[in-house]
Amino acid sequence: DVAPADRIRFELAVIEILANIVEYAWLADEGHPSLRRLTLDLTLTGQRLEAVLGDNGVPVAIDLSAATMPDPEAESGRGLALTLAAVDSLEYERVEGRNLWRIRCDRAPA
Repeated sequence: DVAPADRIRFELAVIEILANIVEYAWLADEGHPSLRRLTLDLTLTGQRLEAVLGDNGVPVAIDLSAATMPDPEAESGRGLALTLAAVDSLEYERVEGRNLWRIRCDRAPA
């Protein structure tokens, strides 16, 4: 059993990062979309919910510490800021030609 508040913030983070991967990671090799690979590994323990999302798309040039909410009138650009606000840890790294996103939500005490 996962508390609703923990599940909601974890799902939000996974969906936002996944949406960014789908929208931006596929820009390389546009003529070969079948060569794209996306992995999602989920881990649930008594203390935390974790996800590792990986893709072989273009490298991401981002400073997560600089992600902030855009102007209220902006039509996009909220995903990373929302994710950072929802989780206890969000990390990105490029490893052996793959983008890896690590999300961690610590579970609230029962």
